[in-house]
Amino acid sequence: KTFLFLDPTDHVCVDAPFGVGDGTQKDFQLTRPFGFSGGYPFTEPVSSPKVVTSISSALGGVITHPAYTLKEDGLVSFTSPPPAGAVLSWSGEFYYRCRFKEDTIDMNRYFPKLWKVESLEFVGSLGVKI
Repeated sequence: KTFLFLDPTDHVCVDAPFGVGDGTQKDFQLTRPFGFSGGYPFTEPVSSPKVVTSISSALGGVITHPAYTLKEDGLVSFTSPPPAGAVLSWSGEFYYRCRFKEDTIDMNRYFPKLWKVESLEFVGSLGVKI
């Protein structure tokens, strides 16, 4: 069983690019840049957006906010295809889909009706599979 986790240190995108229009494609998956030391060499799909505050399209320095539908899995469906060369970006927050690493948990009882867990590990992904 999986659950959604809001990482307090990594859950926000601001004007994150997620595609380039070609004049025919209408559906684009939200992505987010990922990297270290100020560089962003990777992008990851965002399949569990918490909230999307804006979706924009920029072509030749002109920014528009086209009509779209956002599906629960982070797929953006534009009413009309973005023009060829338009850079698509989004701002908002996202969750990581997680599951516990083990099927069992070792707990120690230290008072009546009080239990303690030394560690609880989970693994996560921005995608739908983990």
